[in-house]
Amino acid sequence: MISELVSTIIAYEKRGNVQGGIKFLLDKELSGYDMSAIAKALIIERHYLSAYALSDRLIVSGWDKITVRLIRGTVSAIIDAKEQYKMDFAFLKANPPDSVAKCNEIWAGDWITSPLNHMFHLEENHRVFKIGALVQLIDARLAPIYDDNPSSVSNKGYEELPLLASKMTAVKSLARKKVIVACRERFFPSIPNSRYHEIGPRLVKGMNKVGWDTVFHPLSFSQKMESQIKDYKELGEHSQSLKPDLIILDQPRIIDTNMKDFFNIISNGGSTLIIGLYLDPWAKIHWPEMIDISQHLDLTWSAFASVPIWKNDCFNGKVFFSPLLVGSESRQNNSAGRSINFHGGVGYYNWQRALWLSAMKSRKMPINIKLSSHLDDGLSAKESSEIYFDKLSKVSAAINFSMRNDFSRTQTGRTFEIIFSGALLIQEESEDINLFFTPNKHYLSFRTLGDLKKISSLLNSNIDYISGIRRAGLAFYNEYYSDHRIISTLDDKLLSLVHC
Repeated sequence: MISELVSTIIAYEKRGNVQGGIKFLLDKELSGYDMSAIAKALIIERHYLSAYALSDRLIVSGWDKITVRLIRGTVSAIIDAKEQYKMDFAFLKANPPDSVAKCNEIWAGDWITSPLNHMFHLEENHRVFKIGALVQLIDARLAPIYDDNPSSVSNKGYEELPLLASKMTAVKSLARKKVIVACRERFFPSIPNSRYHEIGPRLVKGMNKVGWDTVFHPLSFSQKMESQIKDYKELGEHSQSLKPDLIILDQPRIIDTNMKDFFNIISNGGSTLIIGLYLDPWAKIHWPEMIDISQHLDLTWSAFASVPIWKNDCFNGKVFFSPLLVGSESRQNNSAGRSINFHGGVGYYNWQRALWLSAMKSRKMPINIKLSSHLDDGLSAKESSEIYFDKLSKVSAAINFSMRNDFSRTQTGRTFEIIFSGALLIQEESEDINLFFTPNKHYLSFRTLGDLKKISSLLNSNIDYISGIRRAGLAFYNEYYSDHRIISTLDDKLLSLVHC
């Protein structure tokens, strides 16, 4: 019923009769909850005037909730209704949710993030900044984006070797292994015109470079049961034909009630070791499946070491933490630029980036934004990856954000890629990065907008200091996280499993 009513209201707005649409709804004598749901749907559909009129009517009639204030305030920012915006800002500031649970209820659905992303991709950064100013009033986890004061970012362990760097064993000559890397073929498996995902081909290239005979096995990575079963059957056939020593399997999933049979075939009755590769272990939705499937894996590999899931007993002694292989040599970066660069995507799954970037724009920081859509660029994964690294190697400094759509904070693959490229990494604070690198020595960390202002000033006033960190970061990466050293360490880990 709601969707039909929304379509009717949209039709009224398209005819230029917004108030007629509101009267139509009022005549239905719907509950405040239903009317609020319609207002949310309208703002998602970008019919802002109807969303504004309906939320305004709800507030006037006594249905004065945080959600409808957010809707009216958001549209006020979009249409420059300054006085109305001030009123809703004051209300939200005086009436924040009283718990994180209430905040999470508000975040359910895309009704707040949709207009944020829409305005950001229209380059209406000042409107994004104003919408975000409303949103941060109801969730303190966003407050650092609007804090102009520098924080005391922790530099604990400055003189120490980061924990995971200390666990990397020495580079060694490697006995040849036959390996299958089975990874998702597309970046967004559900989107037919998504670009090819680079991680699988990068692993293949890196392993071949250090002496392992490695081939790529693409997975559809579809959520459809029949496609998942087809993926695993084809992988089993490939494994039985090649008889590899090792299979690296992208995010192993429970695709059938009898997983033992699938993995018995894939592992050739246990003679082939299986490593589960997890690119997004921070996503809590995957945790139960990760625990259930761990019994079928010999080892789990991830670059995200601080995720709580690893504390589960099933992963004890069976997790390998390291960056993923790059598959190419590090670049020579001689850039003398003084701008901060952002290369990446901004979407529903990382919408907080729109707030950060718009906040930086609002403070007149020298920020260059190059958005990626992750759609097919007509290139192979290898070609696309090389172009990406070439771009990074031509900038002096690049920023990376850690906040995810569930408000957890974790590094991304770009954390390593920026340092590998020879650029200065400017990284939003997270627990896991300091397990790999040292702040103020290998990269610069930030927590607040004030921290970014301070870093931006450093880029313009102390280029020798900045250049020193860039060089130290790259040198540290090349010493501790080269493809050869990662595989040497992985090989030692696999040998310990075989001998235990």
